[in-house]
Amino acid sequence: MHPARVRAEPYTSAEWDAFIGGVHDGEFTLATLAHTRWLPRDVAAEGAGPVLPAATASVIANLGNVWPELTAQSSLIEQVVTAEEEHARQQGSLVDAGWLRFDFAHFSAVDPTQLAAVEALVNDHLMDDPEVRIWHTTRVEAEAAGATALFGEKYGDQVRIVDIGDISRELCGGTHVGHGAGAGPVRVLGESSIGSNLRRIEALTGRDVLLYYDSERRLLQQVASLLGTRPKDAPDVLRKRLGALAEAQDELGRLRAEELRHQAVLLADTAQQSGGGWIVAQKVTGIAPDELRALATDTVARVHGGHSAVVLGLEHEGKAVLVAAVSYSVLDSGIEAQQILTEAARVVGGGAGGKPGVAQAGGRRPEALDQALMTAFQDAARLFA
Repeated sequence: MHPARVRAEPYTSAEWDAFIGGVHDGEFTLATLAHTRWLPRDVAAEGAGPVLPAATASVIANLGNVWPELTAQSSLIEQVVTAEEEHARQQGSLVDAGWLRFDFAHFSAVDPTQLAAVEALVNDHLMDDPEVRIWHTTRVEAEAAGATALFGEKYGDQVRIVDIGDISRELCGGTHVGHGAGAGPVRVLGESSIGSNLRRIEALTGRDVLLYYDSERRLLQQVASLLGTRPKDAPDVLRKRLGALAEAQDELGRLRAEELRHQAVLLADTAQQSGGGWIVAQKVTGIAPDELRALATDTVARVHGGHSAVVLGLEHEGKAVLVAAVSYSVLDSGIEAQQILTEAARVVGGGAGGKPGVAQAGGRRPEALDQALMTAFQDAARLFA
């Protein structure tokens, strides 16, 4: 950033009072201060003059800096508004070292392809190194010349205009670079919603863009190294690997489904007739909790005799898990699966819930799982009687 110019002689007390008074009274606008970029030596020299209020000192100190990000932001705003038509109006902005953001009114997200095109146009424009020209005129003449004004800003009769080549013309009090190349390149990080019909774009500028690309390059090199290929071939290699992985997962899923069907057949063969129905109450292993429900419903469908109930239990991460399923004929008789699990759930220190045909229960006493299965068997037999 360019250093602020400094007045050779310290301000007298009277001159300084008039200067600060002018800032607060509006005689010296931010646009005027930014344009002249004169700073009193008193600001930098401790004890050389009146003590500044913190807020005033901060404003004046920052006005002495040139912000390439501001020039980049102006170019980006102009391209977005042009791409998204006139209804995409700016609603707020913020610049910091190497970074910028601006908010704009828009009814939908900006298409990623269009956003990339906007970024390319901004960089093409800035890299052409257009001259940044600052001039002053009346508000009426500025509007006639097509200058855009920031949202919510109030301007006097005399205004400051910033032209960036032939792409952007706006009323602005900020300190810009002298040529567009000093503000680039620009990398749009993304676009998001921040409220109803309100969008936000964030971007990096200058050296921070190069650091960002360097970080992305290192990540690509790491991915390529893991894949055992060159960076330029990494996307194709990764796509093939993911395709092969998806096929393998499908095959594993098919084999697992066959294994569970076979286990359901074996469990159905353990059914015992009691109280006018057939009951299976078994502890299982090698089954995930999310597979237990499907195994129970498949088993109950395979029990000979039709009028049946299946209760399965397993230990998982220090907890007991129980599932009960009943056949359609049991439901028709007015018996629901939860009734079979209610007391068994209490045995393992939990509660039962679910739908009429399938219920589940869990508790923190896996050591009581065998007793819970026996309780469920007895309750099913009682209900069937």
